[in-house]
Amino acid sequence: MKRFIQNILVLILVLIPYMGMAQSNLQNFLDIMKSSPNPESYVPQIKQEISPYLKGPGTRKTLKETFQYFTEKNGKVATCIGYLLCQTSKKPQELYDIIKQIPAHNKFYYYNENFSDDRDVYGGCLKNVILFSDGRAAILDMSEIDVDNYDNLASLTSRMPEFIADFYNESKPVFLYNPSGKCMFGYLKEKGSKINMRMCPEESVYERPADDNRLHQFKDNLQYDLVAGVNLDFTNESFKPTYYGFNTADEAIAAKGQMKEEAAKQYVAALTKLLNAQKAALTKKYGVKAFNAIKQGKIYVGMPAGILTEYKEIQEDGTSVQLFDFKGTFRDKAGFYNLYEPSGIFQLFKELGVSLDYNKIFVKNKKVVGWR
Repeated sequence: MKRFIQNILVLILVLIPYMGMAQSNLQNFLDIMKSSPNPESYVPQIKQEISPYLKGPGTRKTLKETFQYFTEKNGKVATCIGYLLCQTSKKPQELYDIIKQIPAHNKFYYYNENFSDDRDVYGGCLKNVILFSDGRAAILDMSEIDVDNYDNLASLTSRMPEFIADFYNESKPVFLYNPSGKCMFGYLKEKGSKINMRMCPEESVYERPADDNRLHQFKDNLQYDLVAGVNLDFTNESFKPTYYGFNTADEAIAAKGQMKEEAAKQYVAALTKLLNAQKAALTKKYGVKAFNAIKQGKIYVGMPAGILTEYKEIQEDGTSVQLFDFKGTFRDKAGFYNLYEPSGIFQLFKELGVSLDYNKIFVKNKKVVGWR
């Protein structure tokens, strides 16, 4: 024990000079930038110079004081320092207070890595930040935040892994700042869009804007709803967690189970109704023999040709697949005939090693006359 304490004391003695030197290096850079007639010329260096000091208690305090200084002296420098501080913060009030002081951009902005560096006017400091023309700001890839009585998202996502994997492409939560004071932290969807029976947000949003205008991305004119996370209302200091509209992750998990059970019942009922309707219609039109044969993927001489394309195989997901395709009308020595071939689903069967009794089906006078 005595030896352990001695080692700790030695470590502290070694680190104190280093910490002082680190503080000194940071302070030198900040002082140079403050005294410069053109502090914006240092924007390309800000991220590299201050990133190592963002989490140190002493150096972070220094950076916050420098941020305050530049809010009145230079908006671009203040924006760089402010958003770097935000990206390493877990405190909602700190996030809100910092962004509130950053000069309004009044123009939609995001960092696009596909562009050359001269398009990134903030020197990479806003790599995970999206600025909206109405004053809102989104900080992507956030870690958890510290909120009392908040059962963090890990409680939900550990038991609903598909929530992140399927609906948000393994992305991290987002902090969405709003000048009104009503902010959000967590996973978002387009405002007014629905959450379906699988508890999937149909219009989930998580990607930074892209050149190809893909879905799931942030856009200047979009408004957002919170799917899971915390509604942060700074106007009355009300921080309220939500999980799919429920108060706790347990309630959301239970609701999902009920929804999945109900969805399964609805699906079986709808599928049964669809299959019965098809059977009734095709049996009435082509007869029981033809329907029973096509249902088994079989054909026979004299089979009504219409059922080849009208019968649909209903898949587990509710989609329907046509078994045969009409290829056109041809002529041989015996006259004209229509040609049908197995559709893609049969081609898949063949690739899996399932043999077929036919590759081409010949039809005359609306009846099957042969195959090979």
